[in-house]
Amino acid sequence: MRPLVFIALLFAGCATEPSATVNGEDRGFIKDNYDKAFIVAVDGHYLTQPQMTVSVPAGKHFLVVRAVRMRGTYPRPHEADVPMYATFEAHRVYNIDSLEFSDRMGAGLYTDDHSTEVTEVHVPYQAP
Repeated sequence: MRPLVFIALLFAGCATEPSATVNGEDRGFIKDNYDKAFIVAVDGHYLTQPQMTVSVPAGKHFLVVRAVRMRGTYPRPHEADVPMYATFEAHRVYNIDSLEFSDRMGAGLYTDDHSTEVTEVHVPYQAP
C-alpha cells in the first residue's frame, strides 16, 4: 500500500461522529427573578463546572441537569439535580428548560424550536 493512501485511510478512520448540541436555560436577568438550567454531567462524567452548552455524539445519553429557579418571594434559589436520559439525533439542537411545581422541580428537553418535547423529568422538591 502506498504511504499516501495509508495516510488518507488513517484520517478517514479518525473522522468525528456527527453530534447534537444541547443548550441550557438562562432566562431572566433580574437579581430576584430568574430561571436557569445547566448541564453538570454527561454519561456519568461530572463536568469540572456546570455548562450552558454541550455537544454529544448522536445516540442515547444520560445527562444530569441542575435546574435553578428564583423568585422574589423565595429566601434563596430553589435548585435540583435532574437526571435525564434521551436519544439525540445528529446535527440537531436541543434546549433544556427548568420546571417548578408546588411539590417538585424538574427539567424539560425540547427540540430547538420548542415545538416537540423529547422528555420531561420531575424530582421531589426539597425546601431550601
